[in-house]
Amino acid sequence: LAPRATVEWSALAVAMTMAVFLANAAVGLYPGAGLGPIAEARSACLAAAYICPVFVAVSLLESPRPVQLVIVATCGMLLAALPLFRSLTRLVFSRFGWWGQSALIVGEGGSAATLYSFLYRNPRFGVRPLGIVGDWNHRRATPRYLLGPLSHTSSLVRELNAPWLIVALPERGDYELRG
Repeated sequence: LAPRATVEWSALAVAMTMAVFLANAAVGLYPGAGLGPIAEARSACLAAAYICPVFVAVSLLESPRPVQLVIVATCGMLLAALPLFRSLTRLVFSRFGWWGQSALIVGEGGSAATLYSFLYRNPRFGVRPLGIVGDWNHRRATPRYLLGPLSHTSSLVRELNAPWLIVALPERGDYELRG
């Protein structure tokens, strides 16, 4: 992309950028919601490891030796920079609501309320809680984000277009959950 670069090198740069996105998709980094930091860092390093040999192989086609050394150094930096930039992107984008997937929490009691509060306060995890669906004991205070009883789960999923359900129910028998 230097001033004397040919159209072919510009096209190659676009192709390499697409290779980065494809490698990230291949290792499961998209959408990225729900991945723990260790799993995300592992996948980002794996994506970089897939990309680097491609960069080096392409550089061997036409470029002189100094360019190949730059590409090898770039691959080394990619292994460290990709997870770091991904974390920074997540941090910045989560503050504006651009990161993550919406989810309904299916549950009751303290566990569901605690999970809702935790996810609401920590958008960097990539899960934006829409509310809780559950049957609440009337002796306890009902949270303001309770959307309805368990029997309305299917209709709320359709109405809110929630791609994720997070189950946080107290211990129950199979026969109770099937009903």
